[in-house]
Amino acid sequence: MATLGSLVLELSANVGRLQTDMQKAVGIVDRGAAGMKRAASLASSALAGLGAGLLGGLSVGALSSVIKSTADYGDRLNDLSKSTGATVEQLSFLDFAAKKSGSSLEGLTSGIARMQKNLIEVSQGGGKQAAAAFNALGLSASTLTRTDLVGQLSAIADGLAKIQNPTQRAATAQVLLGKSYRDFLPLLSEGSAGVKELATRFVELGGVVTK
Repeated sequence: MATLGSLVLELSANVGRLQTDMQKAVGIVDRGAAGMKRAASLASSALAGLGAGLLGGLSVGALSSVIKSTADYGDRLNDLSKSTGATVEQLSFLDFAAKKSGSSLEGLTSGIARMQKNLIEVSQGGGKQAAAAFNALGLSASTLTRTDLVGQLSAIADGLAKIQNPTQRAATAQVLLGKSYRDFLPLLSEGSAGVKELATRFVELGGVVTK
């Protein structure tokens, strides 16, 4: 039978799309146990894309906790989105990646913000150090700016894999991703195949990856 923790992990992949319905369900739960059937129906509908028949094995209290946890998680992503400029979908994917690789969402978010800043600066003719790093990977900043997040990370992963010297590889990654580049190592070490495989799994769970 599914555990509360596993359900929350599954829900996180699609939290951007589910948050509104989850918050409605929370309101129903708060009005008392008498509204629980309606809340379960609403939650099940919102979770249909994730195969949420798993909810049938949960008690009223556990279902309420899942709904509340999901709503709180959505609020957290919205706050991060406002502070970093990343979309909720991007943050949801990064959190999924962080959980799978043992990294932190904050670390990955910081690194993506640094990467996007570098891409913009280099595309506009600035950022000499970042431009040199992209060149070392054989990548074009202007091309990457037109690529989605998965494509960007895939290209960087393969570019870093071509650098034989570990010290140079780490230095290049730090230039592009900042001090949090270490949070990316478990993901990027798998190459583009690993990044795309993770993204495919995320989408299978109902997630959406945007630029």
